[in-house]
Amino acid sequence: MLLLDTDVIIDYLRNRKEIVSKLQKLYQKGKLIHYSPLSKAEVYAGIRKGEEKNTAAFFNLFTSVPVTDDIGEQAGHYLMKYSKSNGIHTVDALIAATAKLYGFALWTKNRKHYPMKEIRFV
Repeated sequence: MLLLDTDVIIDYLRNRKEIVSKLQKLYQKGKLIHYSPLSKAEVYAGIRKGEEKNTAAFFNLFTSVPVTDDIGEQAGHYLMKYSKSNGIHTVDALIAATAKLYGFALWTKNRKHYPMKEIRFV
């Protein structure tokens, strides 16, 4: 099972060949693919005119993972530990906490946003 980070979703929607190919292969193999509603918010915040239909279709293919109290608590611990030393932001901490607590591998192109040793990457 894997969790998509916002940057991967954006690259897919921008039709970046490497990302499209890899995601299609994972999907065809039956890999369970998830996203955070936080990533969905970030994507929709930067959506371009005419992209609404394709964006909605993309999100309909995969499963949204709820942000729970436990995720909020874990994210708070990550922020306390890493925000000053690594400059991570709240959304990144919440996505990392989601990956950790659900046992997902995280697919991101920005590993520097996720200095947590327990996070597994795709």
